[in-house]
Amino acid sequence: MLQNLFEQYRLGFLTPGQFTARNAISQFETLVENHQVIKYRPTATHAHVRPTITSLDVDSHSGGRHLLSGGDDGGVSLWGVDESSTSGGTLRCKRLRVSRRDTRHNAVVPRGARTTDDTRLVHSFETSANKFRMYRGSRPAAVPPGEADAQSAHQFRVTSVKWYGSDNGMFFSGGNDRTVKIWDTNTFECVQDLALGYVVNQLDCTNNSLNSVLVASDDYYPRMIDLRNMNMGVTIFGKGSQRGVPMKHEILTCKMDPAREYIVASGDSSGSVKVWDLRQTNNLLVQLSRGGDSAHRASCVDICWNHEGTKLASVSLDGTIVLWDPFDNNRYVNNFSDRENMNPFAESEHPHFKQLGETDRTRVRHARRTSQRLQWVAGKYLAVNTDLGELQVYDTVQGKYWNKIEFPHDEGATVGRAGQFTGLAITEDMTNGIGLRLFAGATQRARDPQGIAPAASYLVEIRP
Repeated sequence: MLQNLFEQYRLGFLTPGQFTARNAISQFETLVENHQVIKYRPTATHAHVRPTITSLDVDSHSGGRHLLSGGDDGGVSLWGVDESSTSGGTLRCKRLRVSRRDTRHNAVVPRGARTTDDTRLVHSFETSANKFRMYRGSRPAAVPPGEADAQSAHQFRVTSVKWYGSDNGMFFSGGNDRTVKIWDTNTFECVQDLALGYVVNQLDCTNNSLNSVLVASDDYYPRMIDLRNMNMGVTIFGKGSQRGVPMKHEILTCKMDPAREYIVASGDSSGSVKVWDLRQTNNLLVQLSRGGDSAHRASCVDICWNHEGTKLASVSLDGTIVLWDPFDNNRYVNNFSDRENMNPFAESEHPHFKQLGETDRTRVRHARRTSQRLQWVAGKYLAVNTDLGELQVYDTVQGKYWNKIEFPHDEGATVGRAGQFTGLAITEDMTNGIGLRLFAGATQRARDPQGIAPAASYLVEIRP
C-alpha cells in the first residue's frame, strides 16, 4: 500500500499533504487490523509501585519520542519511546523520570486555600520559546513545616497531564487535590502550584500565541491560566455571557481549537457543549444542540477537535457519540473584522451534526473514570476509550462503527473481570522512525481462590 502511495506521489498525482494523510490512514488501518500489544511492567527496582495510569500525553516536539503519564497515586512520569528498548516483547527501562507523592505527609489542601501576599521568586527557567520566573507566597497551613515550597507530586489522583504547546521545556498536571502544577522538564520538578479550589477534570494547551492553559474543573465556568503573568490569577470566562443564562454544572472537558487559537469548546455534566470566542470577554459563540436545549441528555465526558479545527466530536453518558460542524454557515468565525455588525447566533443556532454509530448506554458509564475518552486519528477515524474493555474505532466520513482493539488480558486472567484502558495518546509523526503508535494505560483485577488479587497496572504500546 505504501509503495503504491509513494508511486502516486512521485508521479504527481498526490500532493505532499495528501500523501502524508493517506499514509497515516493506511498505517492506522494496518495497526488496528494486525496489531500487537507490548506491555511495560515495573522492573524489580520499583516493582512495589503499581499506580494506575490515568492520563497520557505525547511530546510532538520530539517526534513523539517522549511520553508523559499521570497516576492515581498522585505521581507524574516521563517515558522514552525508543525501538531499542524493546526486549523479548517486554518494554524495559522506558520510564526516564518519576515524581511520586511522599506518603509520610498526606495533608489535604483545604477547599479554596489561598496564600498570603508576601511573594518571592522561587524558580527561573527557560524554554526555547520563553523565559519564565515563578513566584510564590507563604505556604498554606495544610503543608507540614519543613516541606518544600512546591509539593513534587499531587496529593491525590492526577486527572490530566499536558505538554506546553510551544516546546517540551515545560508541562502541566492537574488533579483531585484541586491544584494545577507547572513543571520544569529539565529538572523534573514542580516550580509552581496554582490552587483553584475545585477538582481539576482536564487540561489543554496548544501551540499558539495565547501562551495559556485551559482548565476544566468542578467550577461551573471554564478557566484559563495566562502563562505570561500568572500572578494576575486565573481568568474565568463565561460569567455574564451574552445570553445571560447562568451556568450551573461542572465543566468536565474543555479543548482549544488547534487552528483558531481564540476558539474554545467545553462540555459539562448537564450534557451541554458550548463554543466560546476568547476575543470578546464572556462571549458564548454557540451552544450546540440536536434540536433541544443541549447536545446530550446526560453528562458530556469528553470532546475532541479534528486536526484542522473544523469539526468537533463529543461523547456522553447518554450513549451517543456526535460529530459536529460548529462553524457551518457561520461567517462570524471566519470574518472577525466585521464581528461588531454581526449576530453570532443568527446563522448557526443549530450547526450541522451526525451521530457516529448506534446509541449504546453501556459504552461509557462512568463520567470520571478517565479524562481521555476521544482521540482523532489520521484525520478520518475517531478512537473511543469505552468502559467495555476495548477501544472502539469509528469512521467519521461514513459515520459508522469500523473496528475495535480489545483489552490485552494476561494469560490465566479470569474471564468476567474485564480490564480497562485508562489514559490514551497517539504519535502520528511519520518522520520519527517509529511510525504511528497508540499508547494507553491499562489496569485489570483478577480473582484467585483467596479472593480478588491486587490490580495489575501497566503502560501498553499498540503497534502494527
